[in-house]
Amino acid sequence: MPTGSMHDGSLADVIEPDDDINARVARQFDRVVGRLGQRDLTPEEARLNDPLPGSPLAVDDSKTSFDPISFQAHFYLTVAQDHLSTIREFLEEVGRIPPTSLYSITRSAIESAAYGIWLLSGGTRAKRVKRSLLLSYDAQWSVVDIARATGSEFDPTLAYTELEQIKRATKGIDNGADLSSMPTISDILREVDRYVAIEPASGLDAWRICSGITHANRWVANAISESVAVPGRATEQRMEASFAMLTTVLIAAVELRDQLRKRIREAGGHG
Repeated sequence: MPTGSMHDGSLADVIEPDDDINARVARQFDRVVGRLGQRDLTPEEARLNDPLPGSPLAVDDSKTSFDPISFQAHFYLTVAQDHLSTIREFLEEVGRIPPTSLYSITRSAIESAAYGIWLLSGGTRAKRVKRSLLLSYDAQWSVVDIARATGSEFDPTLAYTELEQIKRATKGIDNGADLSSMPTISDILREVDRYVAIEPASGLDAWRICSGITHANRWVANAISESVAVPGRATEQRMEASFAMLTTVLIAAVELRDQLRKRIREAGGHG
């Protein structure tokens, strides 16, 4: 497989004409980089993200006064896109692929898009509202931890009270439902994979690959990288990025981002 160098942002410059496998990987890589997208939305794109009055998403917003579902979904989309744009800008401006760091950024994009898809995929309004409340409740715990670590104060009592009130006021949600029982990201990705079929790796598989790198698992790093002999040193090798593996996880991130964008627009009446 081709390894970590780029000329003018394209692998086509470093592929031998008769190397069909490498050429195919190069084309796939260039295509997915072209799909990463830009950081800033055009005015038309921004308009399509606003739910129309009476749309399912607008009605969901009216039931989630603490943090409207459309706000949550838009933020997940924004975070996913920010990470993908960062990867594109790095590749275009720096012109090389680092062996590990882009996997961590890709993992964040996969997670963000998955949360948004999971939020909007509840089959009933009560289920979507409950998922919104779970996400909001979990977020308060995160702020508590941050405040404790920085020596500041944050009291989530009022937020928890409002979330409980919304829960009790929503028909279809059990009054005894535990808002602290947030599913793990792997459980969420497992469910999202039932809605979004991605090849060659599912969202969960791509996330696991990226997590291995994020957690500095040397065995995962070796499995997804290319070992290249160091010139002039017969017994030494260095690890370089595998374009095929990076392409695989980027495809998953882009497909999840696109699916979230589609669901936001359809739920908002722009289908």
